[in-house]
Amino acid sequence: MPNNPLMQRDRVGDSREEAIEYMMSAIGTPSKSASPQRQAAFVDGVTGKRLTGIGSAWATAFLEAVVLKLGVPLWLDSPIEELIMDDGRVIGAVINREGKKVRVGARRGVMLAAGGFESNVEWRKKYHGIEGSPSGNEYNTGATITLAQKAGAAVELMDDAWWGGSIEAFPGGSPSFIVGERSMPYWLIMDSRYVVRYFRTFAMDPRANKARKEAGLEVKAKTLDELAGKMNVNPAVLRGTVERFNGFARAGVDGDFGRGNSAYDRYYGDPTVHPNPNLGAVERAPYHAYRVVLGDLGTKGGVLTDEDGRALRSDGGVIEGLYAAGNNSASVMGNTYPGPGSTIAPAAVFGMRAAREMARK
Repeated sequence: MPNNPLMQRDRVGDSREEAIEYMMSAIGTPSKSASPQRQAAFVDGVTGKRLTGIGSAWATAFLEAVVLKLGVPLWLDSPIEELIMDDGRVIGAVINREGKKVRVGARRGVMLAAGGFESNVEWRKKYHGIEGSPSGNEYNTGATITLAQKAGAAVELMDDAWWGGSIEAFPGGSPSFIVGERSMPYWLIMDSRYVVRYFRTFAMDPRANKARKEAGLEVKAKTLDELAGKMNVNPAVLRGTVERFNGFARAGVDGDFGRGNSAYDRYYGDPTVHPNPNLGAVERAPYHAYRVVLGDLGTKGGVLTDEDGRALRSDGGVIEGLYAAGNNSASVMGNTYPGPGSTIAPAAVFGMRAAREMARK
């Protein structure tokens, strides 16, 4: 397992409640991209209890089932350093536990599920040509992908990621991934009606909002010309862009990017807005703008696996005893993004198939 926030101490709390609370705090809630309805569900207004949902709930339930009920040991702050091989087969791993190297045998196999490499700047430059603005785990550096390669595993899709627009990070902060607004331009521009009417997941934290304003990543103005000055763009170009966009909004057809053409777009639209639920004119001051950068939720490239999560060599042969799932493996989705759940669903499905394959041995 990688050295990450889930591994800051050796054991979970003594009680069920302490253990679940620890997992919730380590994972973090709520999701930055959750809808207003889902966001509101995280705090029960009657009991005052802190609730969790979506991926956090899934992981918390997993903790309860595997660690608490089945008693499977959970080693924290215990990164894997080496795969133990015997005649081409993976039979265990070397774990750094409390500063000591511990050899752990794995008769049925080793599962690599330590994420992608979005936080490895050198790999991002090598495979993507950019340093990246990831919103994934800062400890996802591809270390276990390297271990798999040393064991003979092939890798695929290293040049791809789960791309999407992000509000640029302020100094000392991290990018804020945007979902419903992801098809907007280099600067995300909105008028006062949008600010009042819609839930902006990227603007929930007052401290982050203040830091973005101080860094010039969020600007506000009474006129478009004033806004252009704060954005450091040509005022005439901005006015022309807004006029063109407003024309699309009134006609209901986005002539530049086709926003609102797909069911995916319309899911994040406002059904009360016509004729296109994804387009609303920008025409009422004050105007707001957020600087958008190319972000991602993680990388797609990793260990090439088969239908049972078994690691494969470049010739298609199976590396016995080695498995991979999640962003640690090359995405089954290829270069496409069918929709939400395209990472966690395959991780769960192929993780389960791999576990069943191991159990059969």
